[in-house]
Amino acid sequence: MLLLHFLSITCRLSFAFACLISTFAFAASLAGDDASPQQVSALLKQLNAKSRQQRLAAEAELLKLGPAILDSLPPPDLLANVSVREAVRRLRTQLERTAAEQSIRASHVTLAGERTIREIVAAISAQTGNSVVCAATDRQPTDSDVFEQTLPVDWKNQPFWDAIIQIEAAGFRAEYLLDENSLTLSLAASNSRVIERQTTQHLAFRLEALPVEQRQIDGTDNVLVRVPLRILCEPRLRPLFLRCSMSDWSLTAGTERLNPFSPGSRVEIPLGDGGREAKFEPSFLAPSAASISRNLALTGRLTLLTAALEREITFPMLAEAEGLTRRRGGVTVTVSKAQLSRSNSGNHLARVSTQIGYDSGARAFESHQTWIFHNRVFLRDLKGNEYPANDGFSTLFQGDGSVGVEYRFSRLPSSPARWQFTYVAPTLLIDVPLDVQIDGIPVAGDSTLQ
Repeated sequence: MLLLHFLSITCRLSFAFACLISTFAFAASLAGDDASPQQVSALLKQLNAKSRQQRLAAEAELLKLGPAILDSLPPPDLLANVSVREAVRRLRTQLERTAAEQSIRASHVTLAGERTIREIVAAISAQTGNSVVCAATDRQPTDSDVFEQTLPVDWKNQPFWDAIIQIEAAGFRAEYLLDENSLTLSLAASNSRVIERQTTQHLAFRLEALPVEQRQIDGTDNVLVRVPLRILCEPRLRPLFLRCSMSDWSLTAGTERLNPFSPGSRVEIPLGDGGREAKFEPSFLAPSAASISRNLALTGRLTLLTAALEREITFPMLAEAEGLTRRRGGVTVTVSKAQLSRSNSGNHLARVSTQIGYDSGARAFESHQTWIFHNRVFLRDLKGNEYPANDGFSTLFQGDGSVGVEYRFSRLPSSPARWQFTYVAPTLLIDVPLDVQIDGIPVAGDSTLQ
């Protein structure tokens, strides 16, 4: 397999977040001083001090410790003292927002030595929080396990996508399969056409420009030129929606600048039920096929609405959860009804009606609102066993920034009255603008056979 190679590529990413936090909060959280449980506990007690100065000092110290203490903070709803409850709510909101913002950055892996592909994939998954799986396919030989072949690596804080590209260069292919949240690694077919592409990765995103495609426009000498783009994010993130204005895009062929085919159009592409990959094909108008050369450069801007920092939102006892509300970051979940019953065969059943709302309002529930129905939901028994909503769900309502969903659980081994109900949701929706400039894009038909 031909090694992936890089020509002159630059990709600048900047962030426009739904809400801003104070400069102090952001900088302090980035510092992320190590904290012991005892230190956090002492500072939480200090939030109830008689002196306002002491309370503010404790809140500032907790904020300085950064997002690492989130799991040590009690749910605000369970705190009796009003001032402590509000302080913890403020801390959670700021720390969860900061953690979500940080999650857009690239994850890294450190590994050295001669390792099997399976070992390397396991290390990447463990260190980055990204689900990468080795998958058997019909392309793999039946007499050996290809994932037991070894690969020398010398990685020190290697960005996730750099590590994946090095594995791909050894004869594998990494891709997102339909309706799967994991990046699947499989053996590349030995007789497949190697598609030349320009690839770059920055932060948690990988952008690929595939060979441009040309089509003569009937009745004219003009040629329609399409540039297939793939934008992939790390598996721990979930891009929801791609949008851009075609007036922001241009394609340069040599010294000639090609204009968009529909310069006044806006592109809005939902990414389906949970895909980690966005596909976009900006189209341009060329005076003739002769004007298209290998020296192609693409510039433009697009924005990805991305769901970041998934967290568990837990209601401790299902039988007493009705009417309770929990908030994490920019998402609020309410259990509006919890019905427990038994089937004719004696199995236990549960129907849990929820209301989910995001601070970002209606933009979270536009034409791409189906993503929210694929958030993970489960019951957890007293031994820690998890039971997903295995009997489906129903949409109760869809409003301006909120949605109601009933989840159904069946064939439960015992009464779930004292079990936990858990809703797993991204706590913040972040707009990620990508300013793109890619040079040296190949033309379809110039690829070679392996």
